Amino acid sequence: PLGNKKNIKSFNQLIEELGGDKVVSKCHPRYNNLYGKEKTLKQIPSFIPGNILLDCFDVYIGIESTLLVEAAVAGKKAISIIDWLKSEEKRNLGQHDFFNNRLEGKGIIYYPKNMKEFLDIVK
Repeated sequence: PLGNKKNIKSFNQLIEELGGDKVVSKCHPRYNNLYGKEKTLKQIPSFIPGNILLDCFDVYIGIESTLLVEAAVAGKKAISIIDWLKSEEKRNLGQHDFFNNRLEGKGIIYYPKNMKEFLDIVK
């Protein structure tokens, strides 16, 4: 589950490294759980479709959201932290395959495995 201690530590580390004043959070409409320092971030209401925000930001970070596909196709930097969270490998590979099929070669989604890889992508 996303709310386990290891994942919350990873979320907090990511927010601290980027700076909470530079990060905005948006939950998927089906979910309303916020974890760790995510609770301190500015929130975009979950009922607002993510794809109407594509012109608002340069970097999109998520786990399994298809908004990452839309962002990558729109030329934005799209980052899935699913590999960093070290979910079940079969699930991660399935998510990679799903995203790659949806991308149809029209964009890139990055999958960092740790903070160093994440920062190398963002910078």
